[in-house]
Order: sequence, then structure tokens, then C-alpha cells
Amino acid sequence: MPQTAIKPIQKDWISAFKENENQTLREIYQKYRADFLRILPSKHSITTEEAKEIFQLSVIVLYENVMTGKLTKLQGNLKSYLLGISSNKVFELYRAHKKELRSKQAYSDMISQIVFESYHQESDLYQHKVKVIQAALMTIGDPCRSILRMFYFNKMTMAEITDYFGYKNESTTKNIKYKCIQRIKKIIANEK
Repeated sequence: MPQTAIKPIQKDWISAFKENENQTLREIYQKYRADFLRILPSKHSITTEEAKEIFQLSVIVLYENVMTGKLTKLQGNLKSYLLGISSNKVFELYRAHKKELRSKQAYSDMISQIVFESYHQESDLYQHKVKVIQAALMTIGDPCRSILRMFYFNKMTMAEITDYFGYKNESTTKNIKYKCIQRIKKIIANEK
């Protein structure tokens, strides 16, 4: 008589949520949290703190999907489902980090461009010039500082900035941005 493998019975997590969501959440945390805090940092090169946040977000997504009826049946096991959600959350985190790095680089590029246009001198003055520009950015105030940060640091389009400030059109915003840069150049020129 051939032996058949006995499949372990999987818990019906969907029904468990509907019966007692607090107890079910507690069980999920107890059963999977430690694994996720071990797996996510090694698999995705993220910190333990980021792994904690991603696990938390993954459980929230699971909970919302069950409670809204978006998830009515698990095709695999719960751990696989949570790992799928967490992978998406890790990629969102990567995109956010990448955008932040691009924004910081753009801000740095703006400062470098102003330094280059204003000074064609030796590079040992560079750090001093950067400090002068940063001070100039602080002195010019708003809306100049905000417009320059939105454009160079946050990578917002002229249309988005125009909408944000409620200006008449993009030409107005471009003109203001140009005048702001000219004001910074004037402040820098007076610092020589």
C-alpha cells in the first residue's frame, strides 16, 4: 500500500481575522516577526529598523486587504503572502532612497553651478564659496528659497511650483526663479 504524504493543515487566517482580529494580529507577530527581521536585512541589505517598519507595513496591508474584502483566500501560505508584500515595500523604500539621493545631488549641483558661474578661481576657495551660497540661500528668504529648493532639491516641475504658489503661469515662476538666482549671485559678488 503506497504511502501518501500528509499535508499539514494551514490555518485559515482570513476567517481568524474576521473572528478575532486582535488575537490574529498577535499570532502573526509572534509567528513571523522574528523570521522577517532576520530574512529582510540579509535578503535586501536593509537595516533592522527598516525591516521592522516593512514588516509592520506588510501586516497592515494584509489586515486592510482582508477587512476590505480585497483578499478572500490565500493562494499560498501566509508567510509567502507577507514576503511578497514586504518585497514591494522594500522596493518602495529603495525608490524613496534613490529619489532622496537624486534630490540631494540636484541641490549640490545647483550650488556647484552657482559657484562655477560666479567664481573661476582656485578650488581651495570652493568650500568657502559653498558656505557663502548657503548663507545667501538663507538670507534671500521666501518665496526664493522655497522655489529653488522645490526646483533643484525636490525636482518639482515649473508647473507644480506654479500650482503650489498659485502664480498666473509658468513664465511667472521661471521669471521669479531667474531673479532669485540673480539675487544669490549678487550676494556672492558682494562677498568677494
